[in-house]
Amino acid sequence: MQQVFLAEYVLPIGAELIENGEVLVDGGRICEVGKGIAARHPDSVVHDLGRAALLPGFVNAHSHIDYTFSRNRCDGLSFWGWINKVGLRKGKTLPYDLMLASARLGAA
Repeated sequence: MQQVFLAEYVLPIGAELIENGEVLVDGGRICEVGKGIAARHPDSVVHDLGRAALLPGFVNAHSHIDYTFSRNRCDGLSFWGWINKVGLRKGKTLPYDLMLASARLGAA
């Protein structure tokens, strides 16, 4: 079933913001982004989202695998106690080769 989502703002990947934009979804896949889509697909179910912004989902791509060697090192501490012992040690980081080995172990 084709669905068209209307929103005040549509923010496509790699293109300019579209005011009063439309997104055509068919079978769970985005097929078209732009304006005038609902008119070109009159049999589609239209969802007017009003004053909303449609944009790609956010992906949190950061990690702390370089702290793998620190696992179980300060058990029992609160988060801030732990972060002060392990994470916020300015000038007291592991040497590069150990940090890389820790990250590789974490990734494994």
